[in-house]
Amino acid sequence: MRMLAYVEDPGAANWFVPMIAAMPGDDVILLAAGAAVGYLRDRGLEVLDVSEETQAGDLLSRHAPGLVVSGTSENLESPGLALIDAARDAGIPSAAPVDQVANAQHRFRGTSDDPLRHAPDLVMVADDRAATAFAELGFAGSAVAVTGNPHHDWVLSAAAGFEGQGREALRKAVLPEAGARPVIIFLAEVGYAVNPEADRWNATLNFEGRDGTAPRCARMLEELLDAIAQHSPRPWIVLRLHPKNTRDEFAAYLDEIDQVSEGGDPLALVWASDLVVGMSGSLLEEAHLMGRPCLSILPHAVERDWLPGIGSGAIPAVEHRSGLHARLNGPWQATPVSYRAGGAGAAMAEALHRLVAHHHGAGRQTA
Repeated sequence: MRMLAYVEDPGAANWFVPMIAAMPGDDVILLAAGAAVGYLRDRGLEVLDVSEETQAGDLLSRHAPGLVVSGTSENLESPGLALIDAARDAGIPSAAPVDQVANAQHRFRGTSDDPLRHAPDLVMVADDRAATAFAELGFAGSAVAVTGNPHHDWVLSAAAGFEGQGREALRKAVLPEAGARPVIIFLAEVGYAVNPEADRWNATLNFEGRDGTAPRCARMLEELLDAIAQHSPRPWIVLRLHPKNTRDEFAAYLDEIDQVSEGGDPLALVWASDLVVGMSGSLLEEAHLMGRPCLSILPHAVERDWLPGIGSGAIPAVEHRSGLHARLNGPWQATPVSYRAGGAGAAMAEALHRLVAHHHGAGRQTA
């Protein structure tokens, strides 16, 4: 089977790496744009950079796939959506992995108000909660496959490897200047990119920061920096940039930050840290799965259900300044992890082969 895969968002790219590894007998052509190009190449995959390509039909004609798989993104005009549409017009089955339940209604609407406007034939999701969300939007039961999260399987495997190395040895390797100081890593994120409610949410954030004017992520960083200012010894602060962040976004705070991490795989740094602080991004969930003490500075109440760990209470979340100070005063403790690895990459490969077989069977019946 020849599969044409398209990715532009690093979160979606995390699913494609183990999915492709589980499909050694298939001809996979991996297209990527924007931040996903370097992200995937850093992980050893051969990628065709199509950042300048504009015509989905041309891509189909050039590569002649029997299946199209497109990652979702925060780009409402994503070429991935056009690729799904072009595949439908050409009679080619299409699928899309979705890493979390957040923004289910925005994943396939594009610039329209219809959550099904660019829907593929199959959506692959991590859990029953996400499956229910898509069913409620109008996806038929056969159009949703619960495969598990293949990236989480990989994260747990990486954590087992770090355990074998020993945390102190790893800490010396990735945090050589931190010494004996406690290490807090702050996970930066991008803002509310796809949400029509973004302006309203930004106007009603839970935290004021230093003067109430900083953007969402920078404001949460301000809260953290001010909350630990009087701690003794002062923690070693690491700012981990999201692949879509730039260092310039945080230029005003660099004198208060001990280490900036960008690019490459962050998991070793997360494992070596004493406390992982984020908002509602996927790396915070991964830190929890690795057994690290975690804390969400929750910018807005609406984000509580965006990560399974926050929604279940497994990842502590604070929604006001006094709660943040109380949590940072300790103790910093990991909470039990309920996720168990289970061959999600293979489950995705199986679901895709089943989709193609069903498509060919339906075609023969129609003929």
